[in-house]
Amino acid sequence: MAILHAYFDDSGDDKRERCMAVGGLIGSDAQFTALDSLWSSATTNLSEPFRSTECETQQGQFSSWDKGACDDLMKRLVGIIQQIEVVGFGSIVPVMDYRSVFSDAHEYDPHFLALRHALINVACVGAVSRGDTLGTIGIRICCEDSTTTSNREKKIYDELKDFAGWRWGKAFVGFSTASKELMALQAADLIAREAYKHAVNRGVRPTRKPVKVLHQLLSFHLWTRPALEYLRDAGGPSSLEALTGWGQSAIKPPQILRFSGTTFDLA
Repeated sequence: MAILHAYFDDSGDDKRERCMAVGGLIGSDAQFTALDSLWSSATTNLSEPFRSTECETQQGQFSSWDKGACDDLMKRLVGIIQQIEVVGFGSIVPVMDYRSVFSDAHEYDPHFLALRHALINVACVGAVSRGDTLGTIGIRICCEDSTTTSNREKKIYDELKDFAGWRWGKAFVGFSTASKELMALQAADLIAREAYKHAVNRGVRPTRKPVKVLHQLLSFHLWTRPALEYLRDAGGPSSLEALTGWGQSAIKPPQILRFSGTTFDLA
């Protein structure tokens, strides 16, 4: 069985009040082997794993760097993703809308909806790659290890894999967590950050340079309040029937905003 790998990380504001995003990269063994080598070379002088937010804001290990050096490193890392041509995906949930629609929501529930959405879309990528012939391509998922979210993330993966109403779940062949020492998760961190920033900057600031460079490889999905309300009425954010069957019911769901290719504002 051929295998695709998907590496996911999360991003958001410190207080988790604006948006929560889950984003990452999907590709083959060969692609991630190449990414690992090139990324390791580009970050060889770092004392800690690369984190996109720290690099952009000159914090942490980048506190003594000048802005130009941070920008140069970011440009080089974005160029590696472009060169390897791994596919980037991001699901972004606006926190205030989520908590308004789901008044009993717990702190990380928007994150868990974004993860469910991301995993479902990864399965769709696998289906396209294998011509929708199950069993030809398997998908392995890896998320950053977290004492806060990892146990629930594994449960979400298991529920999707075992959900009888969704045959694409059978393509999932493994779930694991790892630290940011893993180069692919550092790259996933960059994509998650760009998904989050694209959502919060929308209509306020121009599209960011990494997205302009990678736009042909990216697909960001931003949940809207009407889409969240539809999900509430269809069974809630844990309803696998509603999420895996999105758009297949007699009532057409409201649009989730999708950005990919030329639908990004590239001016």
